[in-house]
Amino acid sequence: MSKTYGGGCECGRIRIELEVPKPLEDHVPRACQCDYCQLNGGVFFSDPDGRATIYGEEYLVGETQGSQQARMLLCGVCRRLVCATYSHDGKCLGAVSALFIGTEQWLKDAMPVSPEDLSPEEKAGRWAKLWMPIAFR
Repeated sequence: MSKTYGGGCECGRIRIELEVPKPLEDHVPRACQCDYCQLNGGVFFSDPDGRATIYGEEYLVGETQGSQQARMLLCGVCRRLVCATYSHDGKCLGAVSALFIGTEQWLKDAMPVSPEDLSPEEKAGRWAKLWMPIAFR
């Protein structure tokens, strides 16, 4: 049975709904060690067996970093990092900010990751395995 969790950004323009097969406290978020994520609170949650829906698409702004493959989405009003996304086989996959969903107190300590050390192909392969489908409304 899936569990549903929600959250939103500071200004309230963006809301998120997560549906995951196991409780959030069973997951280990990943803390990206790149300069961009270090500055923007890049601690991410994903479950390849789950899914996320992000509401308030009209308020999202996107930036690309590093290898220019992933798109970082932020709230255009409060500038809070919402998620990282990647297009794979015609689907939008992503990892949402653990801080954004307001559930960081439920999650285990974040595991540091350093995607800067990976080739573009290795990054894409990793994301295809670890990230979850994301829909926008």
